[in-house]
Amino acid sequence: MSRDFHDQANHSSPSCTSLRKILGGMGLSISDFLAPGSDTGDAMLSHDISESGIVVFGEIEVTAGPETRVLRAGDAFLF
Repeated sequence: MSRDFHDQANHSSPSCTSLRKILGGMGLSISDFLAPGSDTGDAMLSHDISESGIVVFGEIEVTAGPETRVLRAGDAFLF
C-alpha cells in the first residue's frame, strides 16, 4: 500500500512508489528524475515514520538529525 505524506500546509508529498508509477507513465525512472546535486531545499524535511533505502549506483548524501553521511553503491540506510 502506498502512503502519501502531507506537510503542515497540507501539501501532498507522494511516496516513492507513487512517484515511480507517475514517472513510469512518462517513460522516466527515479534516477532520470533526480538530477545530480539536487536536494530538498533549505528547509529540512521531517515526518514521524521510518525511511530506508539501498544505493544501487552512484552516491547520495543522507542527513538524519545532526548526522550527515555520503552513501555509495551497496550502502543502505534505515532511520
